[in-house]
Amino acid sequence: MRGAPVVRDHGYMDTVRVIRDRGGLVEAVHHVQVGLWRFKAASGEVTGGGAAIGGEQLAYLRSAAKPVQALACLLTGAADRFSFTVPELALACASHNGEPFHIAAARSMLRKAGIDENALLCGAHAPIHAASAAQLVSEGGKPKPIHNNCSGKHAAMLAACVAAGWPTADYIAPEHPLQQLNRDNVAAFSGVPVEDLVIGIDGCSAPVFGMPISGAARLIAGIATPETAGVSDELTAAATRAADAMTSAPEMVGGTERSDTDLMRATGGRVLSKIGAEGLWSIGVRGAGIGLAVKSEDGSSVVTTRAGLEVLRVMGVLADDAWEALARHHDPVRRNLRKLDVGRVRVEIPQALQELLR
Repeated sequence: MRGAPVVRDHGYMDTVRVIRDRGGLVEAVHHVQVGLWRFKAASGEVTGGGAAIGGEQLAYLRSAAKPVQALACLLTGAADRFSFTVPELALACASHNGEPFHIAAARSMLRKAGIDENALLCGAHAPIHAASAAQLVSEGGKPKPIHNNCSGKHAAMLAACVAAGWPTADYIAPEHPLQQLNRDNVAAFSGVPVEDLVIGIDGCSAPVFGMPISGAARLIAGIATPETAGVSDELTAAATRAADAMTSAPEMVGGTERSDTDLMRATGGRVLSKIGAEGLWSIGVRGAGIGLAVKSEDGSSVVTTRAGLEVLRVMGVLADDAWEALARHHDPVRRNLRKLDVGRVRVEIPQALQELLR
């Protein structure tokens, strides 16, 4: 591993707060850090980075790195050689639900590249989608690596190895050429030097990258609008294809009732969205050179989603119709298992931060 995670000392005056009450009594207060990055249009010169409060707090990208990790299957020529479809390219960037269409696409990618399903090293878990998990059980099946939400990413990684002539047995090892390429691409888009990246092991056993939240914001801004990011023409073309795939087939990136899918669909593909574990969410505004990274300090993805959507609304990114379409993700009413109204959730964004976001 390189480096060690650092938690910076900071106060809470300028963080976003998500407050949950029950019957009028405040039951929980969650603190959320926000990083904002803006590129100057069509130049690659930075006009603002880490401009929002908390932008230098360190965090792992987790699955928010997937759009960059997917670039390897494009850069090595695997996507074209194996005729990956747009939905399959989107699955390479996904934390999918494990719905039947996700599993079919992952298997198609492996089949096209001539790779056995047993080559996946992501580990097994049941489908995230409850109905799909129940169906698997009813059919007498057991969770396999193909059901892992990262199976699309791993299928794309293996395909890249085949196309490049790299070994597949240890494709997730940090020193593997594929992972070195991924590391270099993360550095290029985040602006964080390779030597300053914190390298850990993700839930799916692939390397994971730690950096300031502002770096995560810059990374997604670059993937969303790569022509502003100051990267090579080859990386620009690959990032454009990845972002186009995600926004053209958002159902592959998450699935039924998932925030990534619903946000990209509600905005007509103007917003590129990729959530990561432990409450990190990266959002890029396509064509604007703007990236946003939101990180709940307690690792709650539900809290991050509420805060992130409210931040997007303050920024003017979400029109009224998009906000309404995303209602399930920001409903202020707390309900118990019987659907009874038991309290409220509200998001508080400090005025100073609101002014930076507008």
